Amino acid sequence: YSVVIEVCGGTPVYVPLKPAGDPHNANNWVFDRAEFEAAFNSKTKIVVVNTPHNPSGSCSALRRTSSLLGLVKRHNVLILSDEVYERCVFPGHEHHRIASVPGAWERTLTVGSAGKSFSTTGYKLGWAMGPEHLVS
Repeated sequence: YSVVIEVCGGTPVYVPLKPAGDPHNANNWVFDRAEFEAAFNSKTKIVVVNTPHNPSGSCSALRRTSSLLGLVKRHNVLILSDEVYERCVFPGHEHHRIASVPGAWERTLTVGSAGKSFSTTGYKLGWAMGPEHLVS
């Protein structure tokens, strides 16, 4: 997404995931709330979230969604939720759409990919879903 952001005149700001506990457990990779909040400014327009996260496999975005939602609402920012790996989760883990959290739907554009989900990466078949004002 960084190239698209730059072509549109934006500046991507990265907030890395860091292990909070055993780094071998995918769901222990989380963002630092203070670092995430510090990345926001008056020019912030959208937050891109990758869940399940590639390459860690973390499905912990839902645990962080309340923090994320509070910030995006306060700054009137949209969420682009890249969920192309929604069907690629480790046993014992479950993917939940960010847009399914109360208050998230109206500001979330969710993207998916048949190529990733069905191991046909040579075919660029994907979709976007969200409220009408974001997809029309």
